[in-house]
Amino acid sequence: MEIEVGTSSCLTPTVFHRNERILRILLINDRAWLCAQDLGRLMGIGLVDHRLAKLDADQQCTLTLMSGGHARERVMVSDCGAFALLVYHLIPENRALRRWLSCEVLPSLRSSAR
Repeated sequence: MEIEVGTSSCLTPTVFHRNERILRILLINDRAWLCAQDLGRLMGIGLVDHRLAKLDADQQCTLTLMSGGHARERVMVSDCGAFALLVYHLIPENRALRRWLSCEVLPSLRSSAR
């Protein structure tokens, strides 16, 4: 999916922490985009191509993020895509992750953008 991000091709994500792991996330055109690699680590699975293939085209994209002082391409999933992945890979531990995303991360990201 193509996303209009303006003139900057390298984006700096907001970083959240949970269980000593990071979650890099962007807000683009009022839509949250989560780093698939980080989300997979938080879910306890690798989000590889066959798992991401379950998502619709508008639920994933590749963006260039500034990470560790270097620009790196990362697969990103939309907030809707993240919740879909949590449903596809439903395990009891992911309920707390879903609540954290919906009650803390996304509201915080949106309020800081205002």
